[in-house]
Amino acid sequence: MSKKIVALSMLVTAVGCATTQVETSPDDPSRVTKRISSKANSEDVVSRGIKTQVRFTMENRSGLKSHSAPVCLLAGSLPEGIKYQEVGRINAVKRSYGSVDDVLLALADEGRRIGVEAIVGLQSGQRRGAMPWRFSAPSGAGMLVKLDGSQPFDCEKLEGQLR
Repeated sequence: MSKKIVALSMLVTAVGCATTQVETSPDDPSRVTKRISSKANSEDVVSRGIKTQVRFTMENRSGLKSHSAPVCLLAGSLPEGIKYQEVGRINAVKRSYGSVDDVLLALADEGRRIGVEAIVGLQSGQRRGAMPWRFSAPSGAGMLVKLDGSQPFDCEKLEGQLR
């Protein structure tokens, strides 16, 4: 019997069970402010009505540390001389109508939580919902990058936004 339990637990671990982390409001512990679900190389975060999904491409993420500095949001790519590592792809969608600014703020929040300095190849706009005659939802997508830090980097000079 115990061999079956060990084999089953090893199988569950190998397949990659989803884990869920919940953050609550400091003022009202019954109110959930953020829900993070992790499975293998993917994380789904729901906060303020915006669902953010990250698919990691970087195998070893132990060097990434969350920070509070602004994240650079660039529509294009980084200049040739700037060295970086691709961390993964990020997508965000608001679950109702609203402004794209809310989605950009959620993308930057997730970038800070993960520990990246920039999101490049950013595409944002209004996406049609399941029933297009009812509403369109703001969305955004891009690539999370960790900068090397050896070269100077000016986000505004590259026509990016700091959030």
